Amino acid sequence: MFSCPDCQCVVGEYPTAGVLAVVCAGCTFKYELSGGVARACTSRQVQVRAATEQQRASYARQYELTLAVSSRETLRFTFGTARDDEWIRIGTGDACVVVYSMRGEEREELLFIVNRTSGERFILGTPGSRSKFKANLIGGIIGVGVLGLGAVAPIPFAVALGLAAASGFGAAMGMAHVLKPKHVLRLDEQVTLSARQSLLDEKRTVLRRREEVAAEVDTRQSLRKRLFDLKTRMEAVKVDAYAPRIELIDKALASLEAQLDVDHRLVAEYERTLQIIDIEYESSVAADAMPGDGAGIMEARLTELRSVEEHRAETTRQLSANAEVEQLLRSHSGDPSSLTK
Repeated sequence: MFSCPDCQCVVGEYPTAGVLAVVCAGCTFKYELSGGVARACTSRQVQVRAATEQQRASYARQYELTLAVSSRETLRFTFGTARDDEWIRIGTGDACVVVYSMRGEEREELLFIVNRTSGERFILGTPGSRSKFKANLIGGIIGVGVLGLGAVAPIPFAVALGLAAASGFGAAMGMAHVLKPKHVLRLDEQVTLSARQSLLDEKRTVLRRREEVAAEVDTRQSLRKRLFDLKTRMEAVKVDAYAPRIELIDKALASLEAQLDVDHRLVAEYERTLQIIDIEYESSVAADAMPGDGAGIMEARLTELRSVEEHRAETTRQLSANAEVEQLLRSHSGDPSSLTK
């Protein structure tokens, strides 16, 4: 998921291949996302300042990334960084996304590159930083101008300095707002875009919850296997003293089975919810507006999902009520063989 670097709202999904332009419904910044496979990524060190007797030479690094965004189209991105080491690591064949902020239909600033193969994100800029620099420069010039006028005017220097600082700061703040590369949206467009992006935000939440439950399922399945193997070894040696422990393991296995049944149902419901979200989102994009019953469908789906989540939580509470079994699962989840000690 691509989140707006300015306001953190979910704006869109990273494209696997191709170029996607998206607008944030929250702050109305516009972005270009170019996704594809790296054909090459090369860099070279460049000298920024020559060495002198007082200081060493300083260097920066220039990069060139060639990205195949389709079977027929290749894009080439050239950019520099203040760091002189090869900190941007992109190998041939890596799936990547290059993200720019936009001013209208033109690229404004390179913000970051995501290497989806390695999971790394290389941050190169922030939205609006170029316009903020220009605004500060204009504010500084105005401040100096006001200070110059104050120097020849019959007013105290402290007053002139205060007027210059206030004028410069006010001008910088005002120009930063004016120069900020924001996209203009009609009210109906913003409402539609906000509704569409709320689906993506819901999708991000469901994806996170699904991963959390899936991780718990893996843990419980691993514990179930270890307990079952331990029970098998206890039964094989036919020691009467193990009978109470075998009985306790049976209770623990039953508890795990009950929890896993609920977990599997919840994961399936998450999968179904994700499919519905994708259908609603694609329907919204195709129609360029939310379908009339789209909001109702999503509300009903999320209500059903909350019901399953609550059932899972209640099942967990009921199973935890068996103190003996719960103690076994908590104390020996890492090493169930300690039961034999």
